[in-house]
Amino acid sequence: MAGKDAKSSKEQKSSKELKSSKEPNSSGAKGKKKEVKKETGLGLSYKKDENFGEWYSEVVVNGEMIEYYDISGCYILRPWAMSIWEIMQTFFDAEIKKMNIKNSYFPLFVSQTVLQKEKDHIEGFAPE
Repeated sequence: MAGKDAKSSKEQKSSKELKSSKEPNSSGAKGKKKEVKKETGLGLSYKKDENFGEWYSEVVVNGEMIEYYDISGCYILRPWAMSIWEIMQTFFDAEIKKMNIKNSYFPLFVSQTVLQKEKDHIEGFAPE
């Protein structure tokens, strides 16, 4: 009987330890938040609900959907992303045609002359 009591005592102790390790601020310090790990369980540095933009960038790059190009704002669409893009184009093209809207294409790149005219406006986008 003593062995059984010792076992249940151990189980209770480990259950309490497990519960306290799951609780925030389990260290007993009031007002201090538990330190967040530098990396999520998926090898990402950002969490979706904390920094969506950075999280999304990590997902599409680490998921091998895009690669960055040496021109700011330009990407290389890899096969998986290209497949998704083609599916989206097919869907939207059909929907647009139902509304009798004609497709148009616009320049991908803007000339240096036009950029100089909009220099002040463009400077706000430099970090991108």
